[in-house]
Amino acid sequence: MKSNNLLNLYAPTKLIFGPNSVHHIGEITKYYGSKVFVVTMKNLVHLGLLDDAIKSFDKIGIKYTIYSDTNPEPTCDDINQLSKIVKNGKFDVIVGFGGGSCMDLAKGLAILANHPKTIWSYVDLSNKPPEKINIDKVLPVVTVPTASGTGSEVTPYAVFKNTKTIQKGTIKDLAIFPKVAIIDPYLTFSVPKELTASIGVDALSHMLENYFNIVRRNPYSDALVEKSLGIIAKYLPLAYRNGKNLQARSNVALASALAGIANANAGTTVVHALSHPAGARLNIPHGISVSMFLVSVMKETIYLENDRLKKICQIFGVYNKKLKRKEMADKVINFINELLHSINMTPKLSDYTREKIFIETIVDDALSYMSRPIGQHVKVYTKNELLKIVKESF
Repeated sequence: MKSNNLLNLYAPTKLIFGPNSVHHIGEITKYYGSKVFVVTMKNLVHLGLLDDAIKSFDKIGIKYTIYSDTNPEPTCDDINQLSKIVKNGKFDVIVGFGGGSCMDLAKGLAILANHPKTIWSYVDLSNKPPEKINIDKVLPVVTVPTASGTGSEVTPYAVFKNTKTIQKGTIKDLAIFPKVAIIDPYLTFSVPKELTASIGVDALSHMLENYFNIVRRNPYSDALVEKSLGIIAKYLPLAYRNGKNLQARSNVALASALAGIANANAGTTVVHALSHPAGARLNIPHGISVSMFLVSVMKETIYLENDRLKKICQIFGVYNKKLKRKEMADKVINFINELLHSINMTPKLSDYTREKIFIETIVDDALSYMSRPIGQHVKVYTKNELLKIVKESF
């Protein structure tokens, strides 16, 4: 890092990490108030994952309302409608209990509880600046992830789909950093193999995109990426094979949190710039759309910075000082490919559409409302190069 560069880091979320840590949610939320709105999903309620949290609330004397109709990919209509309940309920704190969608919805509701406009107004697109959020009017958020990979438990980001404009956009504001993240690996035991894999790949992509974000990366984010890369590479396949492996689940949860903190300080680039339009246009789950583009983007990226290439080789255990740069890059790409195959995460766009017109549509979308993250990548991609990446995924 150059001595005259300004280093601006922020990681305000308190982490409560470990088996059975959810038992403490009552005393944690009591610090922020006594009336709680919990955003979750029906299947998590049916599995009994909220039982210990409810006991903790009851023990402390906290009043709570549980909303369990969260959709896997929340839309603006979903949250705008739900916000009426939150506005009228005079809640003190919002709890996001579930996957990334539940946590994103919780953050959005924390804004809308005391802000007048609809949620899309606060989304920050490359071609649309957001409305200002008053941090003093945002309700405190506590996150409890039940799956590992999105990193939403520790980020100031919330993603929503606009069904009218057919876009997926992100709110990016320090005001929605969660106050506390309770990371209990036991809560991830019920996550199906397919979801373990797809969300885990989202974390892997965060790490690699952050590492090659030439505009926003910094020594802090680099250190977090380097640590979390090794963890995810080792433990994601183990968690995939045996969902009740506490050591594997704990380590993947840790990697998700570390990658999330890195992502909050560095940010994603080309892979996510393509995956958001693909998800919006074709209703592809986020982790799956990320998987479609990750290898193609990294093939054109890994070799560009020799020191970072060498470090990744060392992390993945494929380093050999006798190898030339191209050979080392091939080793890394082969490692990533093998990792994705080991968790059966090799989807194609053609699994979701036979219409090749979407190839150009996705790229056009990316170059319009997702152009900023594309511009932060170490490689400057032309439209034709982006088209090539999306074609490879078809």
